[in-house]
Amino acid sequence: MILALLANMAPPPSAGALRFEISVPLRGMYCLAQEETVVVCTSREELDSVLSRFGIGQDGDFAVDFTARVVLVAFLGRKATAGYSVEPVGAYEFYSNDQDLDPWKPLESLLKEDGVNPEDIGPDPDWHAGENLTSLFMAHLVVLQEKCPPKWAMIPQVITSPWIMIEVKVSYTGYTMDRLYLKVLSCEEWQ
Repeated sequence: MILALLANMAPPPSAGALRFEISVPLRGMYCLAQEETVVVCTSREELDSVLSRFGIGQDGDFAVDFTARVVLVAFLGRKATAGYSVEPVGAYEFYSNDQDLDPWKPLESLLKEDGVNPEDIGPDPDWHAGENLTSLFMAHLVVLQEKCPPKWAMIPQVITSPWIMIEVKVSYTGYTMDRLYLKVLSCEEWQ
């Protein structure tokens, strides 16, 4: 689930959690992704390579300041019918330290406000509680929701492969995000 570890220029100001804004420059229903995939792009060259590899044409040119931002591209993979999409639920910035047993604890109330069960986020496989008891870090969690067609709906039998591109600010005055997480909630996990 951890997508990127970025160098920290200075310590974050304090512990806590808050929402932050993300932008969605592109999204679509068709691409070459066969399975659920997430890609983090830290340069325009990486982004262009991903778009080309997954058969995504750019309808309009958009500028990304890669000195202060990264781009996440999340692919749901191949679907047998129409009616699927992926939507942002929330984006959260939080501060914690490695002695915390639950890295999502600072986010619990914000996740619940957005209708997300914190248990659905799941454990962080790269979390090592107690590894560095003095290390305070800043991280971002972006939560996306897979939208599925209703079970009763009459929908076209057409192959789709929904995807979304999300721009995340990772550099702030004096410090840079340490960890970036992304969770795609399946239709079953969404409440």
